[in-house]
Amino acid sequence: MSEIGKELRLKRIFRDDGRTLIVPMEAGPLDSWVQCARDVIAGGADAIMTTYGLLRKYHNEIAGKIPLVFSSSPTDGIEYVHQAVKLGGDALKISWWLPLRDMPVKYISELAFECKEWGIPFIFEPMPMSAPGYYAPGYSSFSGLSEGEKTPVQIYEPVIIRKVVELGTIVGADAVKATYTGATETFKKVVKDIPIPVIIAGGPQLPTDRQTLEEIKGAMNAGAAGGAIGRNLTQNKNRLGMTKAIVKIIHEDASVDEALKELE
Repeated sequence: MSEIGKELRLKRIFRDDGRTLIVPMEAGPLDSWVQCARDVIAGGADAIMTTYGLLRKYHNEIAGKIPLVFSSSPTDGIEYVHQAVKLGGDALKISWWLPLRDMPVKYISELAFECKEWGIPFIFEPMPMSAPGYYAPGYSSFSGLSEGEKTPVQIYEPVIIRKVVELGTIVGADAVKATYTGATETFKKVVKDIPIPVIIAGGPQLPTDRQTLEEIKGAMNAGAAGGAIGRNLTQNKNRLGMTKAIVKIIHEDASVDEALKELE
């Protein structure tokens, strides 16, 4: 019976086209959180990603209006799976922001199994970092660091992103939230033959709306199943228009120029 519950919840998040726009709203500013939620709901987003504390405060504003993905980390414990179900969650997202070699694969597998037992989809967000004391050449364009700095940074190398996406499949995730590699051709290699949906993370704040939409379009052209787009949407001066623009690209296969008309 838990499989039925999981399937029903997945269908709330992913439309019939197999795609989704999830909007991470795990943080403030709290003074505009409610209005931001209203904007993304009106714009046609498929789910909001939030936390236990924020849902406690704002549940009356969003109850029954949009599916909810609860955000967590491995340190929150397996009991967080139970809380997500009890609070009406439609999925649980677990993040990992450390070197790949340190990932607790066995524990993440246990979380995936617990989600299965409780009938809630498990979205895995592995964001591999370089090891402490090691700077991976070629990442400076993403991190803002100069060559030679020995500081852990997020890894965008397609081979590594492919490994963590494969790992998400192996441990039992129902979907994986992955770093976009920056180009359609390289991201095709990440998602090729992966049997579960791969959605892109929104990434750092980009200078223009066009750049944000171009990244999403590039990922969709590569075979992504959508995106979890946070700050590039929630911090936009026209959140409603940006939500509509992203929805047009994800669900209507619109071009970037067509989507930009939603922001005029």
